[in-house]
Amino acid sequence: MVALIPARGGSEGVPRKNLVDVGGMTLMERAIQSANECSYISSVVVSSDDQEILDLAQRGGATPLVRPEELASGTARAEGVVEHFLTTPLGSTLAVSDVIVYLQPTSPFRSSSHVTASLEAMFKAQADSLVSVK
Repeated sequence: MVALIPARGGSEGVPRKNLVDVGGMTLMERAIQSANECSYISSVVVSSDDQEILDLAQRGGATPLVRPEELASGTARAEGVVEHFLTTPLGSTLAVSDVIVYLQPTSPFRSSSHVTASLEAMFKAQADSLVSVK
């Protein structure tokens, strides 16, 4: 199971929001931590167009993935980010049965226990997907 964290460098509302410190950690660090501490997740990939974010991802134990400019705009969709990941060497080795956990860094109060509980609910329901919103 792989966690995919989308984190572009630009933001219309809050400049460089993925690098904003919230309680001593950036939003990126919080997202990476929630993935790294989930026992179901075996690898964490950060997709970004921003070198500072990619460097932070690598320091945090995630694999950085350079996202093309056309997938880093305010109108880019999540499906495009996932499709790009799947066409790279990182994503092309996944089996059809593998799960991609798409963790947006803009949920700073999500913890690994939330990720774990969500995945367990999905497994228990024998569902193919799960979307969590708050």
